Amino acid sequence: MLVVSAVDKTQREAVQRQRDTSRLQQQQLNSVSVAVCHRHQDLLDAVDVNVLMKDFVGRSSVRMNCLEALSLEY
Repeated sequence: MLVVSAVDKTQREAVQRQRDTSRLQQQQLNSVSVAVCHRHQDLLDAVDVNVLMKDFVGRSSVRMNCLEALSLEY
């Protein structure tokens, strides 16, 4: 029982380290994205949000189903 407990603890710690690393990478990616968006505001202003939204929703049947369930047009 003690050996199983030690293995479980090691596995839980490994999973926690992986989650922490993933969170840090996501935070770094978000920071870079914000910086790029800030630098290129003129390009972002030219983007047609409706076209972007239709492309984003159209790539996932789950998203399309959610919008249909909410009776929203995309």
